Amino acid sequence: MIPAVLALLTSVAYGTSDFVAGITSRRISSVDVALWSQVAGAVPLVAALALSGQRPDASGLAWGAASGVIAALGVLVFYRALAIGPTTVVSPIAAGGVAVPVLVGALGGETPSAVVGVGLLAAVGGMAIVSLANSEDPEDVAQPCPGRKPLLERSVSPVAVNVGNPGQVVPLALLAAVCFGS
Repeated sequence: MIPAVLALLTSVAYGTSDFVAGITSRRISSVDVALWSQVAGAVPLVAALALSGQRPDASGLAWGAASGVIAALGVLVFYRALAIGPTTVVSPIAAGGVAVPVLVGALGGETPSAVVGVGLLAAVGGMAIVSLANSEDPEDVAQPCPGRKPLLERSVSPVAVNVGNPGQVVPLALLAAVCFGS
């Protein structure tokens, strides 16, 4: 029972953060939203590490740094996609990142179970249906903050910051999915 409750609470937390990040990314730069969301997540993580009394080794720090870079890229493109496209399209596609470890395992010789295969087919089918949705509501696709300079504009690739074409929502969400699943 406890795992189910924790899974439900986690789903609510992720859904809420997607919703809030989508709204915030339409008001301020998605780079700023990504930066401050990472800072907000790092503070309790560092506090928990300090309270645990454990010290990570060099290998753990290296893997953590690599993971952090990939996750940061995923968050950046995810929030950018939320800024230029509807959350109802972006979030389900980005959530498809759960398929990445399964696909890597399959490429490594592992055979996924029938349940996993059905789940992957349902996820891919759902992503295809959602990505084909075409909203005619102009409120669904907001223009990214014209005239506002992002906090990190000089240190982040202009390609990552200035993606303003709503037609790029699905590719950005797919890139976020790959980053989140890695």
